Amino acid sequence: MELNIGDVVCASYGGFDGEKKVGIFLVLYNERYDRKYTNGHTNVNCAKITSNNLLGDSYTVRLYKGDANLDADCIVNLSKMHVLSKEQVYKKLGHLNNQTMLRVFKEVRQFNNEVEQQILQNMQ
Repeated sequence: MELNIGDVVCASYGGFDGEKKVGIFLVLYNERYDRKYTNGHTNVNCAKITSNNLLGDSYTVRLYKGDANLDADCIVNLSKMHVLSKEQVYKKLGHLNNQTMLRVFKEVRQFNNEVEQQILQNMQ
């Protein structure tokens, strides 16, 4: 299965408690297309899609029923990243349009800026 940035996929993953879980994710990065990697890398970095906005989650983008064939309104939580191998992905639901992906990347940039600020503060 070919995975592209903007794809919404179903995948199995390990939870914090070690249990195998199933979730919906938004593909944000594919190692296969990174010019620094050689051929053969199959991991994708994804953001978790959840059914509701958890209290305190600042870096989110709302998705609406029908976006990428989703069954209901939901939230992409951009501070909850997962690295998945292609083998963990078992279904592609759809693909987000460019306008929605621009909103996503704006939030990713804000999250990365916050991470950078925390790193720099810690180094002082």
